[in-house]
This record gives sequence, structure tokens and C-alpha cells, in this order.
Amino acid sequence: MIQAIELAEKLRTIIENNLIGGLKITCSFGVVEMNINDDLESIMRRVDEFLYKSKEEGRNRVTY
Repeated sequence: MIQAIELAEKLRTIIENNLIGGLKITCSFGVVEMNINDDLESIMRRVDEFLYKSKEEGRNRVTY
């Protein structure tokens, strides 16, 4: 999971530090680890929870 967090942070930083179409854009990522009993719906639910947490905490971050 550490590699996924590092990748998400790298992407977040690249996006934050570059103008896209002349606009400064930021983004947030939710990173979760897949559990043995997970299906796509349960993974997406947890990722969505982390994205909402990022939004509540100020955006432009990686939450896990």
C-alpha cells in the first residue's frame, strides 16, 4: 500500500505544480488496500469515504 500512497502523492504534486489548459488544478486521492472479501462496490465505497474526508480536511491531499 505504501507504493500506492507514494504514487498518488507524486501524481497530486505533478498536477498541482503544472498548469492544465492555463488553469491551476488540484486533486485529492483516496487510497485503500484490497481485503480478501472485497468486491468492486466495497472498494469504491471506502475510496469514496476517503475522498470525502480529504474534502472535509481541506482538499488537495492523499487520504488513506
